[in-house]
Amino acid sequence: MPFQKRVPPTPDYQQSIVELGPSNPVEAAKMAQEIDGVKNNPNGGDLAWGNTLIPGDSWSAQNPQDNQYNENKNVFYYPNAAATPGNAEADGWVALPQLGGFDLKRDVIRDNASMPFYITSDYDPKAIKKAVIIFPGKNRDSWKYTNLIRNAFEVALINHPELGLTNGTVLTIGPAVLNHYDTQFGAATPGDITWHGTQWQGGEGSKTPELDHRISLYEVLDYFNDWLFNTTNFPNLNAVTIAGHSMGGQAVQRYAMLKKQKVYDNNVHYWVGNPGSYAWLEYNRPVVNATCTQHDDWKYGIGGNTTKVPRYARKDVETNKAAIVSRYLERKVHYGLALLDNGPGDTHCEAVMQGGNHLDRGSNFVQLLGSMPGGFPVISQTVDFIANVSHQDYAMISNNQSLIRLFKEGYDQRLPDIVATNPGDKPKNTPVTPVATPPPRKFATHSNKLLSYVMLGGSVGLIIVIFTLLPFIFPANSDPWEQERWEQDAKRQLL
Repeated sequence: MPFQKRVPPTPDYQQSIVELGPSNPVEAAKMAQEIDGVKNNPNGGDLAWGNTLIPGDSWSAQNPQDNQYNENKNVFYYPNAAATPGNAEADGWVALPQLGGFDLKRDVIRDNASMPFYITSDYDPKAIKKAVIIFPGKNRDSWKYTNLIRNAFEVALINHPELGLTNGTVLTIGPAVLNHYDTQFGAATPGDITWHGTQWQGGEGSKTPELDHRISLYEVLDYFNDWLFNTTNFPNLNAVTIAGHSMGGQAVQRYAMLKKQKVYDNNVHYWVGNPGSYAWLEYNRPVVNATCTQHDDWKYGIGGNTTKVPRYARKDVETNKAAIVSRYLERKVHYGLALLDNGPGDTHCEAVMQGGNHLDRGSNFVQLLGSMPGGFPVISQTVDFIANVSHQDYAMISNNQSLIRLFKEGYDQRLPDIVATNPGDKPKNTPVTPVATPPPRKFATHSNKLLSYVMLGGSVGLIIVIFTLLPFIFPANSDPWEQERWEQDAKRQLL
């Protein structure tokens, strides 16, 4: 295919999309697809503006023309931890590095299987009002994303006092997602939960340690949520945001789809940044491909082969798929889509049927939400189009709108608990059906019953009297001395 010159969108055109997004995200999504190199173009990232991915995560790594951070306000940027990859492709890590300002801990999820994670050091449980659980991207460099959240919070504190955030009130947790390469190179210690390849983001079962029932990443997330929303642990915590960019965004969106409902769910938020693909909400797709017959199987949808759904939520999906979709639409999911992110992302046919690239798929998904009952936007879900940003993690996370979604949403108020139900749950407290009393039999009168009892008692008494009198009626059969004389006489006759 010959090289095609792409024309980047003008700042004014991008800004018009950004401003339209909150009130009319569907029309904003359509405008985003009109950007050159977006609509149905799986090669957009190769043919676009050369900034599909900006390496590095510091201020100097961002595009100078869209640097939104005011360095004159002295927002200190905390450096990332140094980690050693196991090979040149960074498929695995030699060790989980120590990250300044965070503790590296390991909690047992169940069956002596432990999950390593980074958590803010020296926090005061009583001061915590909001927690952010951040997932890494494909490289599983959890320490980096944990550090990005810390730096983004500093931007919010210093550059945006209008948000009303206070230092020491936000807890950051970064689960250290490990796979079989990390076992090979040393980052995963014995007992650590690991997954095969990228299966962690789809909620599939763990690879190690060997267990009768493997552990899903979604079960790990439930563990953290249960711990955080326990008022004994955090008496003043109001909300939790589960966040991820790129592959981490895929993990978050799919968890939001299948998460077991808990009583605190009204206070759980999800931030999904530039995912490579989605768990779709209906069978049809924007792009037709007759040869891609498994496009609705999990993790690209829930309408296909249910055996591919993680065991964590398989019964729920098998019982009522429509209820799963309705529940998802009620959850507080916040989508972040970069207007320069036309990179291909997930290249499987199931993903390409959702759109040609990151922005195209995200825009199609927003339009899908608009076609659902109630339309879009709804109170629970939002979409933020981010101008002048490509597939850049820090530029997405620290964007002004993203700061609101990550740190401000739910910060000031905890909503009431709900009654938690899931489609596949076994009924609880099912009333026992009483056994019907049989109708009285014919002649079952009081006098007849009394007569039957007298006859039964008389019969038993007569039997007792007879057995008592038998030794007296037949004494030879009952006297042991007489029996002995009979035996002696019999022996003499035999001789």
